[in-house]
Amino acid sequence: MLKIALRLFIFFAVMQGASYATSYYFSQSTGSDSNDCTSGSPCKTLAKANGLTLSSGDSILLMCGDTWMETLTPQRSNMNYDHWGSCNTLTGGNLPPVVMGSTAVCGYPTLIPSRCTMDINGRTNITVKHIDFNGSNQGGVGGQIWVHGASSAILFDYLKIHFSYENEGIACATSTNVPHTLTVANSQISANSFEAVYVRDWISGFCNIDLVNNIIVGNTVRHDHDLAYVHQYGLTCFPGSTCTLQNNLIGGNGRYISLEKSPNWIDLGGNLFDSYLPSVVDTGFNEWYFMGTNDGDTADTGDN
Repeated sequence: MLKIALRLFIFFAVMQGASYATSYYFSQSTGSDSNDCTSGSPCKTLAKANGLTLSSGDSILLMCGDTWMETLTPQRSNMNYDHWGSCNTLTGGNLPPVVMGSTAVCGYPTLIPSRCTMDINGRTNITVKHIDFNGSNQGGVGGQIWVHGASSAILFDYLKIHFSYENEGIACATSTNVPHTLTVANSQISANSFEAVYVRDWISGFCNIDLVNNIIVGNTVRHDHDLAYVHQYGLTCFPGSTCTLQNNLIGGNGRYISLEKSPNWIDLGGNLFDSYLPSVVDTGFNEWYFMGTNDGDTADTGDN
Protein backbone atom coordinates (compact mmCIF):
# COMPACT_ATOMS: atom_id res chain seq x y z
CA MET A 1 0.00 0.00 0.00
CA LEU A 2 2.85 2.32 0.85
CA LYS A 3 4.43 1.65 -2.56
CA ILE A 4 1.17 2.51 -4.35
CA ALA A 5 0.82 5.75 -2.38
CA LEU A 6 4.42 6.66 -3.16
CA ARG A 7 3.89 6.02 -6.89
CA LEU A 8 0.72 8.13 -6.90
CA PHE A 9 2.55 10.95 -5.13
CA ILE A 10 5.37 10.88 -7.70
CA PHE A 11 2.87 10.74 -10.61
CA PHE A 12 0.86 13.75 -9.45
CA ALA A 13 4.03 15.69 -8.59
CA VAL A 14 5.34 15.15 -12.10
CA MET A 15 1.99 16.05 -13.68
CA GLN A 16 1.71 19.18 -11.58
CA GLY A 17 5.15 20.31 -12.69
CA ALA A 18 4.61 19.46 -16.36
CA SER A 19 4.62 22.27 -18.86
CA TYR A 20 1.79 22.38 -21.39
CA ALA A 21 2.19 24.23 -24.67
CA THR A 22 -0.10 27.21 -25.20
CA SER A 23 -1.38 28.73 -28.44
CA TYR A 24 -1.71 32.51 -28.66
CA TYR A 25 -4.14 33.89 -31.25
CA PHE A 26 -3.74 37.13 -33.21
CA SER A 27 -6.03 39.04 -35.56
CA GLN A 28 -5.06 42.39 -37.04
CA SER A 29 -8.67 43.05 -38.10
CA THR A 30 -10.61 42.07 -34.96
CA GLY A 31 -8.04 41.73 -32.16
CA SER A 32 -6.90 43.98 -29.34
CA ASP A 33 -3.68 43.82 -27.35
CA SER A 34 -5.75 44.17 -24.19
CA ASN A 35 -7.34 40.77 -24.93
CA ASP A 36 -6.10 37.47 -23.52
CA CYS A 37 -4.88 36.10 -26.91
CA THR A 38 -7.38 33.23 -27.09
CA SER A 39 -9.32 32.28 -30.21
CA GLY A 40 -12.41 33.98 -28.80
CA SER A 41 -10.48 37.05 -27.69
CA PRO A 42 -7.42 37.42 -29.97
CA CYS A 43 -4.65 39.94 -29.57
CA LYS A 44 -3.76 42.33 -32.40
CA THR A 45 -0.12 43.25 -33.05
CA LEU A 46 3.08 41.35 -33.70
CA ALA A 47 4.72 43.68 -31.19
CA LYS A 48 2.49 42.02 -28.59
CA ALA A 49 3.44 38.58 -29.93
CA ASN A 50 7.15 39.44 -29.84
CA GLY A 51 6.85 40.63 -26.25
CA LEU A 52 5.02 37.66 -24.73
CA THR A 53 6.73 35.51 -22.13
CA LEU A 54 6.49 32.11 -23.76
CA SER A 55 7.23 28.55 -22.72
CA SER A 56 8.84 25.80 -24.76
CA GLY A 57 6.48 24.51 -27.44
CA ASP A 58 4.16 27.54 -27.45
CA SER A 59 2.65 28.76 -30.72
CA ILE A 60 1.86 32.16 -32.23
CA LEU A 61 -1.13 31.81 -34.58
CA LEU A 62 -2.02 34.50 -37.13
CA MET A 63 -5.53 34.94 -38.50
CA CYS A 64 -6.11 33.98 -42.14
CA GLY A 65 -6.88 36.98 -44.34
CA ASP A 66 -5.18 39.52 -42.07
CA THR A 67 -2.09 41.62 -42.85
CA TRP A 68 0.59 42.95 -40.47
CA MET A 69 3.03 45.79 -41.30
CA GLU A 70 5.38 44.44 -38.62
CA THR A 71 8.29 42.05 -38.14
CA LEU A 72 8.13 38.65 -36.45
CA THR A 73 10.95 38.27 -33.93
CA PRO A 74 11.08 35.04 -31.88
CA GLN A 75 12.06 35.85 -28.29
CA ARG A 76 12.93 32.28 -27.37
CA SER A 77 13.77 28.90 -28.88
CA ASN A 78 11.41 25.92 -29.26
CA MET A 79 8.33 27.69 -30.57
CA ASN A 80 5.98 27.66 -33.56
CA TYR A 81 4.33 30.13 -35.93
CA ASP A 82 1.27 29.15 -37.95
CA HIS A 83 -2.17 30.31 -39.12
CA TRP A 84 -5.63 29.94 -37.64
CA GLY A 85 -9.05 30.21 -39.23
CA SER A 86 -9.89 29.13 -42.78
CA CYS A 87 -7.13 29.79 -45.31
CA ASN A 88 -8.57 27.64 -48.10
CA THR A 89 -9.76 29.97 -50.86
CA LEU A 90 -11.10 26.98 -52.82
CA THR A 91 -13.71 26.41 -50.12
CA GLY A 92 -14.59 30.05 -49.56
CA GLY A 93 -11.90 30.77 -46.99
CA ASN A 94 -9.37 33.59 -46.82
CA LEU A 95 -5.81 33.96 -48.03
CA PRO A 96 -3.02 33.00 -45.61
CA PRO A 97 -1.92 35.62 -43.07
CA VAL A 98 0.44 38.20 -44.59
CA VAL A 99 3.50 39.64 -42.81
CA MET A 100 4.92 42.64 -44.69
CA GLY A 101 7.62 43.77 -42.27
CA SER A 102 8.24 47.11 -40.62
CA THR A 103 10.76 49.89 -41.18
CA ALA A 104 12.75 48.84 -38.11
CA VAL A 105 16.37 47.91 -38.81
CA CYS A 106 17.27 44.29 -38.07
CA GLY A 107 19.95 41.78 -38.94
CA TYR A 108 23.32 43.45 -39.46
CA PRO A 109 22.76 47.21 -39.00
CA THR A 110 26.45 47.95 -38.44
CA LEU A 111 27.22 46.86 -42.01
CA ILE A 112 24.22 47.69 -44.18
CA PRO A 113 20.82 48.71 -42.78
CA SER A 114 18.29 45.97 -43.47
CA ARG A 115 14.59 45.52 -42.93
CA CYS A 116 12.97 42.15 -42.40
CA THR A 117 9.62 40.44 -42.28
CA MET A 118 11.13 37.95 -39.82
CA ASP A 119 14.32 38.21 -37.76
CA ILE A 120 15.55 34.95 -36.18
CA ASN A 121 18.61 35.65 -34.04
CA GLY A 122 20.23 32.88 -31.99
CA ARG A 123 17.16 30.65 -31.77
CA THR A 124 16.80 26.88 -32.20
CA ASN A 125 13.85 24.66 -33.06
CA ILE A 126 11.69 27.36 -34.65
CA THR A 127 8.91 26.16 -37.00
CA VAL A 128 7.12 28.59 -39.33
CA LYS A 129 4.19 27.39 -41.46
CA HIS A 130 1.41 28.71 -43.73
CA ILE A 131 2.39 32.41 -43.72
CA ASP A 132 2.80 34.80 -46.66
CA PHE A 133 5.95 36.92 -46.20
CA ASN A 134 5.48 39.86 -48.57
CA GLY A 135 8.38 42.30 -48.63
CA SER A 136 6.78 45.08 -50.67
CA ASN A 137 6.57 47.24 -47.52
CA GLN A 138 10.34 47.13 -47.03
CA GLY A 139 13.37 49.06 -48.19
CA GLY A 140 17.07 48.78 -47.52
CA VAL A 141 19.47 45.95 -48.21
CA GLY A 142 19.47 42.58 -46.49
CA GLY A 143 17.44 39.42 -46.03
CA GLN A 144 13.70 39.61 -46.07
CA ILE A 145 13.80 36.68 -43.65
CA TRP A 146 17.06 36.94 -41.73
CA VAL A 147 18.48 33.90 -39.87
CA HIS A 148 21.65 34.65 -37.89
CA GLY A 149 23.41 34.31 -34.55
CA ALA A 150 23.61 30.80 -33.07
CA SER A 151 20.41 29.71 -34.82
CA SER A 152 19.78 26.09 -35.83
CA ALA A 153 17.01 23.58 -36.53
CA ILE A 154 14.82 26.17 -38.25
CA LEU A 155 11.95 24.86 -40.43
CA PHE A 156 10.06 26.94 -43.01
CA ASP A 157 7.17 24.92 -44.40
CA TYR A 158 4.39 25.94 -46.83
CA LEU A 159 5.46 29.59 -46.94
CA LYS A 160 5.27 32.22 -49.65
CA ILE A 161 8.32 34.51 -49.65
CA HIS A 162 8.14 37.21 -52.29
CA PHE A 163 8.35 40.86 -53.38
CA SER A 164 11.31 41.85 -51.26
CA TYR A 165 12.58 45.29 -52.24
CA GLU A 166 16.37 45.38 -52.57
CA ASN A 167 16.48 42.29 -50.38
CA GLU A 168 17.03 38.58 -50.71
CA GLY A 169 14.13 36.27 -50.00
CA ILE A 170 16.06 34.51 -47.24
CA ALA A 171 19.50 35.53 -45.94
CA CYS A 172 21.30 33.23 -43.55
CA ALA A 173 24.62 33.50 -41.68
CA THR A 174 24.90 31.73 -38.34
CA SER A 175 27.76 31.64 -35.88
CA THR A 176 27.60 27.86 -35.40
CA ASN A 177 28.38 25.47 -38.26
CA VAL A 178 25.85 22.72 -37.52
CA PRO A 179 24.06 20.40 -39.98
CA HIS A 180 20.56 21.30 -41.17
CA THR A 181 20.62 24.85 -39.85
CA LEU A 182 17.63 25.74 -41.99
CA THR A 183 15.15 23.61 -43.93
CA VAL A 184 12.83 25.23 -46.48
CA ALA A 185 10.11 22.90 -47.78
CA ASN A 186 6.94 23.09 -49.87
CA SER A 187 7.33 26.83 -50.30
CA GLN A 188 7.30 29.43 -53.07
CA ILE A 189 10.18 31.93 -53.23
CA SER A 190 9.64 34.40 -56.06
CA ALA A 191 9.99 37.97 -57.36
CA ASN A 192 12.61 39.05 -54.82
CA SER A 193 14.99 41.83 -55.87
CA PHE A 194 18.08 39.80 -55.11
CA GLU A 195 18.74 36.09 -54.49
CA ALA A 196 15.94 33.77 -53.43
CA VAL A 197 18.34 32.30 -50.85
CA TYR A 198 21.65 33.91 -49.95
CA VAL A 199 23.95 31.93 -47.66
CA ARG A 200 26.50 34.51 -46.54
CA ASP A 201 30.14 34.36 -45.60
CA TRP A 202 31.00 38.02 -45.07
CA ILE A 203 30.20 37.95 -41.38
CA SER A 204 32.15 34.72 -40.85
CA GLY A 205 28.83 32.93 -40.91
CA PHE A 206 27.59 29.53 -41.99
CA CYS A 207 24.19 28.20 -42.96
CA ASN A 208 23.74 24.57 -43.86
CA ILE A 209 20.44 24.68 -45.71
CA ASP A 210 18.15 22.04 -47.21
CA LEU A 211 15.72 23.05 -49.98
CA VAL A 212 13.02 20.43 -50.62
CA ASN A 213 9.91 20.55 -52.86
CA ASN A 214 10.02 24.30 -53.47
CA ILE A 215 9.16 26.56 -56.40
CA ILE A 216 11.99 29.10 -56.78
CA VAL A 217 11.35 31.39 -59.74
CA GLY A 218 11.84 34.97 -60.91
CA ASN A 219 14.37 36.14 -58.31
CA THR A 220 17.28 38.60 -58.70
CA VAL A 221 15.17 40.81 -60.93
CA ARG A 222 16.52 44.34 -60.24
CA HIS A 223 19.01 44.52 -63.09
CA ASP A 224 19.09 48.33 -62.98
CA HIS A 225 20.32 48.49 -59.40
CA ASP A 226 23.91 49.53 -58.73
CA LEU A 227 24.44 46.42 -56.59
CA ALA A 228 22.96 44.04 -59.13
CA TYR A 229 26.37 43.03 -60.44
CA VAL A 230 27.08 41.14 -57.21
CA HIS A 231 23.64 39.55 -57.24
CA GLN A 232 23.83 37.48 -60.41
CA TYR A 233 22.31 34.22 -59.23
CA GLY A 234 19.01 32.93 -57.97
CA LEU A 235 20.71 30.93 -55.23
CA THR A 236 24.10 31.45 -53.59
CA CYS A 237 25.90 29.16 -51.13
CA PHE A 238 29.30 30.40 -49.97
CA PRO A 239 32.30 28.25 -48.97
CA GLY A 240 32.07 26.74 -45.51
CA SER A 241 28.36 26.00 -45.83
CA THR A 242 26.58 23.00 -47.32
CA CYS A 243 23.35 23.43 -49.27
CA THR A 244 21.22 20.56 -50.56
CA LEU A 245 18.53 20.55 -53.26
CA GLN A 246 15.84 17.93 -53.80
CA ASN A 247 12.67 17.98 -55.92
CA ASN A 248 12.68 21.75 -56.54
CA LEU A 249 11.51 23.73 -59.56
CA ILE A 250 14.18 26.40 -60.13
CA GLY A 251 14.07 28.83 -63.02
CA GLY A 252 13.98 32.39 -64.26
CA ASN A 253 16.45 33.52 -61.62
CA GLY A 254 19.57 35.62 -61.85
CA ARG A 255 21.16 37.93 -64.36
CA TYR A 256 23.13 35.06 -65.83
CA ILE A 257 22.26 31.73 -64.25
CA SER A 258 19.71 30.37 -61.83
CA LEU A 259 22.26 28.86 -59.47
CA GLU A 260 25.79 29.78 -58.57
CA LYS A 261 28.06 27.04 -59.88
CA SER A 262 29.64 25.85 -56.67
CA PRO A 263 30.75 22.60 -55.01
CA ASN A 264 28.85 23.70 -51.91
CA TRP A 265 25.57 22.65 -53.56
CA ILE A 266 24.70 18.98 -53.12
CA ASP A 267 22.15 17.62 -55.57
CA LEU A 268 19.86 14.97 -54.12
CA GLY A 269 17.94 14.57 -57.36
CA GLY A 270 14.51 15.29 -58.78
CA ASN A 271 15.14 18.99 -59.49
CA LEU A 272 13.97 20.85 -62.59
CA PHE A 273 16.28 23.66 -63.75
CA ASP A 274 15.09 26.20 -66.29
CA SER A 275 17.46 28.75 -67.81
CA TYR A 276 16.76 32.43 -68.13
CA LEU A 277 18.56 35.11 -70.08
CA PRO A 278 17.07 38.58 -69.57
CA SER A 279 17.09 40.86 -72.60
CA VAL A 280 19.17 43.45 -70.71
CA VAL A 281 22.10 41.03 -70.59
CA ASP A 282 24.03 40.76 -73.86
CA THR A 283 25.98 37.62 -73.08
CA GLY A 284 25.85 34.75 -70.67
CA PHE A 285 23.77 31.62 -70.37
CA ASN A 286 22.68 29.07 -67.84
CA GLU A 287 26.00 27.30 -67.48
CA TRP A 288 24.81 24.76 -64.95
CA TYR A 289 21.86 22.74 -66.11
CA PHE A 290 22.67 19.56 -64.22
CA MET A 291 24.21 19.30 -60.80
CA GLY A 292 24.39 15.53 -61.02
CA THR A 293 24.08 12.85 -63.66
CA ASN A 294 21.43 10.17 -64.02
CA ASP A 295 19.72 11.22 -60.82
CA GLY A 296 16.34 12.30 -62.14
CA ASP A 297 17.17 15.95 -62.83
CA THR A 298 15.83 17.63 -65.94
CA ALA A 299 16.63 20.97 -67.52
CA ASP A 300 15.41 23.36 -70.17
CA THR A 301 18.24 24.98 -72.11
CA GLY A 302 16.07 27.55 -73.87
CA ASP A 303 15.34 31.08 -72.74
CA ASN A 304 11.94 31.34 -71.03
